[in-house]
Amino acid sequence: MHLSIYTLRTVLVSSAFASLITLVAPHPLSRLAGPQVSVGGTYATAVTLVTNECTGTVVRDNPTTVVQQPGDTLMTLTHGPIRATGSVRDDGLFRMVPSTLSMSGVHYEFAIDGRFVVSGFHAMVQVTRDSAGADHCEYTVRWIGTKTGTPNVIPRSH
Repeated sequence: MHLSIYTLRTVLVSSAFASLITLVAPHPLSRLAGPQVSVGGTYATAVTLVTNECTGTVVRDNPTTVVQQPGDTLMTLTHGPIRATGSVRDDGLFRMVPSTLSMSGVHYEFAIDGRFVVSGFHAMVQVTRDSAGADHCEYTVRWIGTKTGTPNVIPRSH
């Protein structure tokens, strides 16, 4: 096989250009190089009633379980009978898609927003309650979760 000077020069320039692009362009996996948000685990969660328009409201502490793969923004949260899916950002802020639950003819909707920190999380939960024999009402609870096991990783913590 015989290469002309022109062909050899083109190959060398192309090779050098490709190397330059490799050095300048970010690699598709470069976001994985640094710390990744990681909040999966179990949290002992204290629950406090903040506001209440409903009669007979009782809140209880329950463990909270979060399923989330390190670096993934999607997560699932379970707290007692409540199960919600949502997303977490790398600064720890999270928002769950409103979830519903029906128990003994009473319908509940839960809107959960909060922030993960290294040692756990805090969240506000807006609850809407409807039932056939009672008026529509709302209440808000605060969840403070303390993580058991490995601390959370929050790459952009404040």
